[in-house]
Amino acid sequence: MLLRHYSTDPEGDIASQFVNLDDIEGTVFFIFGKNNPLRLAAARLEKSKGFNNLILLLICISTVNLAVETPLDKPGIMKLRVLQYIDYGMTAAFTFEMSLKIFTYGFVGCGKNSYIR
Repeated sequence: MLLRHYSTDPEGDIASQFVNLDDIEGTVFFIFGKNNPLRLAAARLEKSKGFNNLILLLICISTVNLAVETPLDKPGIMKLRVLQYIDYGMTAAFTFEMSLKIFTYGFVGCGKNSYIR
């Protein structure tokens, strides 16, 4: 069953305007059912093209961040402090992505799309 997602983008593709309710199974945290509006909104965000592109961009930035940092750098220099703050931001973003997917599909045992299958 597909649920209509009302996109503000009139040129958006048809696939991004629907959430497949068959992908969402069970309850999350024993509270949020399959048709919960918050869970459906999380599913729309998780399935959106922009969100997935943002996550891919953050993965690329994180990779460059890892490549730039070397063990030969002197401790306490500005470069290391900047890289550390970028790393904090990446950790926060990836934690948000993980939490969104757990909220949408469940952590474990909530069907074929659970975060841990």
